[in-house]
Amino acid sequence: MRATAVIIKDGLILLIHRFFKNKEYFALPGGGVEEGETPEQAVIREIKEETNFDAHINKKLWEFYENYDKRIHHYFLVTDFSGDMELGGPEAIKNSKENSYSLEWHNIKDISRLKIEPEEGKNRIFKEFI
Repeated sequence: MRATAVIIKDGLILLIHRFFKNKEYFALPGGGVEEGETPEQAVIREIKEETNFDAHINKKLWEFYENYDKRIHHYFLVTDFSGDMELGGPEAIKNSKENSYSLEWHNIKDISRLKIEPEEGKNRIFKEFI
């Protein structure tokens, strides 16, 4: 399972800009659900690790099976958060020129022109918020 956060503030969405193996794309904060965790606990942990935000889930948005990684993905809306944004966790440790991570706010209306993975998540965000 995977837990993913759709973090929105003032019409902006928080994305992780990725460069990996000569590929450029964007992803949402989140990660794998660890043993003994619920998806809700996992997404709160991942938000803290990746962004340094203390967050509260507004609501669960979707749950669907993703063929590319053969996992169920859980998406949660987060608009209630605090803290100074800073990349952390394994992403900060692995961050390098060949495998980079950077936190960026983007106008949610512009996501149609961005390469966001997984594509199904992007499509659902577009349908829900645009």
